[in-house]
Amino acid sequence: MRFRTETEPPAGYQGMIVHGEPVWTIGSCFADNIGQRLAADLFEVRANPFGPLFNPASIAAALLRVARREEVAPESFFEHEGVWRSFDFHSRVSGPTAAEAADRANTLIAAMSDELPRLRCLAVTLGSAFTFTHAATGRVVANCHKQPAALFSRGSLGVGEMTSLLGEAFAALRSVNPGLRIILTVSPVRHSAYGQHPDKLSKAACLLATAELEREAGVVYFPAYEIMMDDLRDYRFYAPDMAHPTDQAADYIYEIFARCFFSEETRRVADAARGLTRLAAHRPADPERHRAALEAARTKLLAKYPQLNNALAYNGICSI
Repeated sequence: MRFRTETEPPAGYQGMIVHGEPVWTIGSCFADNIGQRLAADLFEVRANPFGPLFNPASIAAALLRVARREEVAPESFFEHEGVWRSFDFHSRVSGPTAAEAADRANTLIAAMSDELPRLRCLAVTLGSAFTFTHAATGRVVANCHKQPAALFSRGSLGVGEMTSLLGEAFAALRSVNPGLRIILTVSPVRHSAYGQHPDKLSKAACLLATAELEREAGVVYFPAYEIMMDDLRDYRFYAPDMAHPTDQAADYIYEIFARCFFSEETRRVADAARGLTRLAAHRPADPERHRAALEAARTKLLAKYPQLNNALAYNGICSI
């Protein structure tokens, strides 16, 4: 007898993600979950470089900006609590002055634009169809930055709008990199602050948009939402806020992600890489002895898998 519905990964996509070639994860905070695990396995990953972006309009706008190498002006930033922020980005892209915040954003955009021609894979996670529009400008914001609610109006994107916006962004990216592979997923994180029924409608709209984009834009759908809802299907796999997956649940989803998009060889390299990153994260009683052990392990790993060399510096892991 079977007491749960296990999710089998989509077949035929092994080898889409490999060591030694860049991968980006962009979208909701679940994109951070996947990106952090890819980094720990020493992939050359940019994990949510603009910070969490929940709605498809903001995700598409960020991707278009990279594809077109569009800079942002210091005037587009505003000051809040001593930090200059933009409604186009998460506070991860901010600064102590407007000029520094814009420079930080433009440096990131330029770096990603330069990397785009050799980008192997883009994984996009849609968080919600809900949007907040800035009343003064009429623009959908990526983040409200705790500004007064009266400055915004809440809305929701339709399936056609999401398909059109993301389709345009993907086409712009592929105009630079025709071989780019794109994975789409819907975040399993609940947005219950809007109400359970509205949240379900929002997720349903995102799911319908991913189905359209599978047909129209040649993307691959990965069922993170279904794994959480139908496979795990238990409150013990939710964090105390009853909205976010626990680390155990995220690990399980990542395991299926790896089975789907890694070759057998890539999985072996990832396992070896994870051993090094775990050693690097260890808090040693004897730092000097730990440094020597880490250097020896790093040298041994690179001798066997030289394709990991860039990832060590790329992800800021094991810099010794």
